Amino acid sequence: MGKKIRFPLEMKDGIEVRDLEGLKENFSLERILFYLVDGKLELWLRNCYLDDLADAVSGLDMKGAELNRKICDIFEVEYLQEEEANLEKAMERKRKMELLEEFTDEKKYFDVIDQIAFDQDDLYDLLDEEETVIYLCGDRFPVPLSKKGIRYIGVNDPIVVVSSKEKVDFDARDISFESVQFDEKYQKILDDLEPKRETQSTKRSASGSKYGSYCSNSYVNFMLSPEDKAGAKSCYEKICVLMEGVEYDIDADIRELREKLLDSGIARGWLRDIWEDLDKVALTRCCGQLNGGWYTALLAIIYDYDKLNGYGKAVMDRVCELDENESDYEDFSHRVEFVEKCKDMEYRMKAAKALVTDLNDSAYPDREKLCFIFWSLMILSVDDTDKEEHLSLICDFAKMLKISDEEMLDIMQIIQAIYHMEGDFTIKTRDVKTYFEKVIIRYGVKVNTGALDEMPQSILGIFGAVAGPRS
Repeated sequence: MGKKIRFPLEMKDGIEVRDLEGLKENFSLERILFYLVDGKLELWLRNCYLDDLADAVSGLDMKGAELNRKICDIFEVEYLQEEEANLEKAMERKRKMELLEEFTDEKKYFDVIDQIAFDQDDLYDLLDEEETVIYLCGDRFPVPLSKKGIRYIGVNDPIVVVSSKEKVDFDARDISFESVQFDEKYQKILDDLEPKRETQSTKRSASGSKYGSYCSNSYVNFMLSPEDKAGAKSCYEKICVLMEGVEYDIDADIRELREKLLDSGIARGWLRDIWEDLDKVALTRCCGQLNGGWYTALLAIIYDYDKLNGYGKAVMDRVCELDENESDYEDFSHRVEFVEKCKDMEYRMKAAKALVTDLNDSAYPDREKLCFIFWSLMILSVDDTDKEEHLSLICDFAKMLKISDEEMLDIMQIIQAIYHMEGDFTIKTRDVKTYFEKVIIRYGVKVNTGALDEMPQSILGIFGAVAGPRS
């Protein structure tokens, strides 16, 4: 006979009980009712060789008026009228548990199962119960704007429908959203309110950069927590000053000469060198069933390929493998299809969420995260169209991908070195040192040797040789 699989019963406050004594000491009528409905109570009792109690439990009349009192009698615990539990509520909890298992196995959501709405009726019930934190797990949820003081948190990135013809001041209503997306109509209202970039921008950010102010209405900004929103804005202020020195000024430069450089392959040679230094890490990740399970072109979630200039397209062609001559045709055609799909904002939102989830859940995603940010900034350095919007979006993604401001600044130092800017550049973060090792060596960027104790010994010798000014 096979070994029995024993499991604990979880009582209130997350306390796990494994024997009858522990169950009595931490007895919760509400939880016992749930396990009774679920069938786990009888199984748990039999696994503990408490067959008499298991028989008594299995013989209970579930519709009986004295059900709660009889349960307390079986376990010889005091029956307290004020702690009356509801069988209907236990059955509702079981229903929600089964639904949640279809979406996730994360324990943090099972711990708040009573606060999760799976449909509109669930949402209204929770609002009637005066819940102030409500989790949304489903497709679409119209939220009542009249109900103030509510924090909505998405479980599966659901769509929140906002019935308004103008931008809503959610702060004034004390309403907040995390890990959700707005419906297409309301998102368009937000997008239309975003100020258009002037041809020759004279705006200045708080830091003094001509990049202007951080754009808080990017299509992924609402997915950020309030803390990450503040962090993205702070990151923007730091990076925009550094970007100002490396961007091409298309209007002031000599267009004809630049196109000749591009056509001659000089620019592509520079791009090829960096691409090879980064071990040809392609931004073509397969994110679950997104794009039919085929590989994607990840930079398309930030840039519209058709709106890029020749340099921006050259970068995207290389790192997203959009060159038909250098790719398998079937893979290539699906990546091109993904680029086209990303022109639709709703699809782009879906793609962005899939990318962030996949990179954050993967075992070794750090290199791709950093390369994604690096190449996004490199495109921005050669094509400043809608620069405030694009840099804000890049900073939003940096926060969603858990990339620190220090790593962002190190990436910017590498870009500044690539453009042969003057400065004492010193890389301080471990992952940037590790993954951009060859680029750092090529452009003579200094490394903070005081922080190298954390790095593998095999790398120390290489970095020890990196010193002095760039060639």
